[in-house]
Amino acid sequence: IPIKVIVFNDSAWGAEKAYQKLLYEGRYIGSNLKNPDLLRLAKSLGAEAIHAQSPEEVRRGIRELNKIDIVGVLIIDMENDYPTPARIFDAVKRTPRGIYVK
Repeated sequence: IPIKVIVFNDSAWGAEKAYQKLLYEGRYIGSNLKNPDLLRLAKSLGAEAIHAQSPEEVRRGIRELNKIDIVGVLIIDMENDYPTPARIFDAVKRTPRGIYVK
């Protein structure tokens, strides 16, 4: 089955980092990761793997991914300090006593 997989590699536990950014004012612990070489890992498991770091490489990678007849993996490196999802802000309330999640 020619399954296609796209991995957004931000080298972090994204949701945990977002909560820490919001609730602890950017004091991070245990949310940044040192990932293995995901390109080599995918290839070692029998997949065809493509690496992308820029928007143009992502576009090219998606075109190449669609041409692959076996399992294909597109690994996209991205910054890990992206904006916090709005729904997290909606669930948090700051009070004089501190912060709590509704």
